[in-house]
Amino acid sequence: MNDDDLTDFADWLSEGKQRSGRYINRLLLRVIDFYIWAQDTVLGKRIVGGDSEFLQISISRKIVKVPRGRGRSIRRHRAMLPNNVPRTVHPMSTKVFYNLLDSSDKLSKTGFVRKRNRMLLVLLADSGLRREELTIVTVESILQSAENGMIKVKTSKRRGNPERVIPLPRETTDALCEYVKTSREILIRRLKKRHAGFIDEGWAFCTRYGGRLAPSTISQLFSDLREHANVSEVATAHMLRHRFITIQLVTRLKKAGSKSTIGVEFLTTILSQLASVSGHASIDSLWQYVDWAFDELDQAEDADVSANSKAKEIIVDMIEDAKACQDDTLVQDLRIVLETITTLETGGTVNRSVLAHSLRSRATR
Repeated sequence: MNDDDLTDFADWLSEGKQRSGRYINRLLLRVIDFYIWAQDTVLGKRIVGGDSEFLQISISRKIVKVPRGRGRSIRRHRAMLPNNVPRTVHPMSTKVFYNLLDSSDKLSKTGFVRKRNRMLLVLLADSGLRREELTIVTVESILQSAENGMIKVKTSKRRGNPERVIPLPRETTDALCEYVKTSREILIRRLKKRHAGFIDEGWAFCTRYGGRLAPSTISQLFSDLREHANVSEVATAHMLRHRFITIQLVTRLKKAGSKSTIGVEFLTTILSQLASVSGHASIDSLWQYVDWAFDELDQAEDADVSANSKAKEIIVDMIEDAKACQDDTLVQDLRIVLETITTLETGGTVNRSVLAHSLRSRATR
């Protein structure tokens, strides 16, 4: 095996199936790791080294800066391909979410797993948790959420995993408490009877054996649900996080609907408040949600206009029928309703500045 063989292997991987450059590079690094292991344990001689060592396989290293001023060593081989442009993942649609939710009731044969998976999906949608954060949600935090409507979670991807609190709808906290007090409690009782010395670690979304779920298990669950629900588009746990954050931003923008223009400073304040709920270290990565939120608002406004037009058509027909029946009082009342709808159509909807749709680029300058 030499450098040319690795190049041929990379060319073969890039043919046929649509594999990303990032995926192919991971495979190449795995092959290189195997030969590093082999040279130390089997071959008895070195075949992998730096560019200046002139061995069979030559790799180079460079230091790449990462957040907080640290550096990370990156290995490269000449056979590696350029990484693809990161794919933009949009929020999960409501239709897809409910398809997955319906499939969760049918996918598993075990009652506990069915209930757990359903509550897992509901909490992801209503809290915007990351996979890693969901796996360490405790029974205690769920029971406490029933008292104050806030669930306390540990934030991943932050130094020290600081705790944050997320508001939950009353229906969600009630459903979660019912799950831990019934389905999960029954499972734990059975495990204690079957296994002497079994200790409940308190994970809310545990496995059938009482252990902590792995984040990869959640990813596999979404893959299985997609297949079972015949969902062709991408649907991941992180897309539910995108959905939650977008809805939260839409709600805050609706409250500010009286403002004809929404400035950068105002949006910065909203995103700062949202970051404390979503667990983002800074608001820089939240600006993408501004465009998604305005898209949601535009779609809602289009739906309102369509509904108003349909209502006006119905009222006009009713006015004609009232005239035919010579019911002048009804005609007058219906005209008042028609004028009210027309007024709401023209004056009730606030026109947002076009500037608002491009605030992200302006804020980063």
